[in-house]
Amino acid sequence: MMPSPTPTAAVLGREALAEFVRAQWPDLGEKLGDRVGAFVDTACNSATRHVRDPGAVARFVNLCCVFGPGFEQKPENEWARAILGNDRLAESVKLHQLVARGPRELQGRQADGGDASSRLLRADAALLDRLQGGPDAGRGREASIGRKACDVEAVQIALVDAGWRREYRRVDGAWRWHA
Repeated sequence: MMPSPTPTAAVLGREALAEFVRAQWPDLGEKLGDRVGAFVDTACNSATRHVRDPGAVARFVNLCCVFGPGFEQKPENEWARAILGNDRLAESVKLHQLVARGPRELQGRQADGGDASSRLLRADAALLDRLQGGPDAGRGREASIGRKACDVEAVQIALVDAGWRREYRRVDGAWRWHA
């Protein structure tokens, strides 16, 4: 069962995302100056080609802070295009996989890849905190587990008719067939 879109994500508009970029990525915010809003608009437009949930769009914008807007279209980021193009994955799973794979890609490319990858993970955690209203927002352990998603989207549990099965059992020192 996939989590529903984050209700508080809808209040995180483009101006709030611009403030988030300035706070989490101060060097980028300084470099862009007054163009941070245009950067966020471009990143949001790129995100909405792939995802619709406002929380997923915000996480995509955060990835754009490291890889650049439209990063999924660049040949060196074919891994991102493959994840985003997988129609079997829910939006939340796609973003989880992008955020999980992004740091590995950064470490392989840049001399300061370790720093950039840890900054990406910290910024993503801060963004999730903001979207969810705090690290666990009083919801207990279950709220933090959702951040550690895996590729399993569904599990089917069913009782099977085992009457036909037979097995050997040791009875009175001898092995005999039993239902």
